[in-house]
Amino acid sequence: MAVITPAWMRYVYREDLDTFTRFAQKIFGIESGSAEEKAQVGIEQLRGFLRDIGAPLSLQDLGVEYQDLEKMAENAVQARTLGRLKPLQKEDVLAIYQLAWER
Repeated sequence: MAVITPAWMRYVYREDLDTFTRFAQKIFGIESGSAEEKAQVGIEQLRGFLRDIGAPLSLQDLGVEYQDLEKMAENAVQARTLGRLKPLQKEDVLAIYQLAWER
């Protein structure tokens, strides 16, 4: 969760900017900037919190090899679409995994 959630948030936040802006405001007290800036800062603040508590921040930290991401994405969707906020196809899941792989 600590690895995938921030990557997912970075990938989908524009689909419901108000929700992610409220998250930034209510959880981290971010009040300055545009709605998009607030959402982005909130996501980065979440990553900072996770780093501070010692959670892994990337799939690399978990020992996942980059070449495994595509197979992982295939396994995640298994002939069905994921997500409610934004329907996620294999390509979307792969993009999220790629974001989550980065340190």
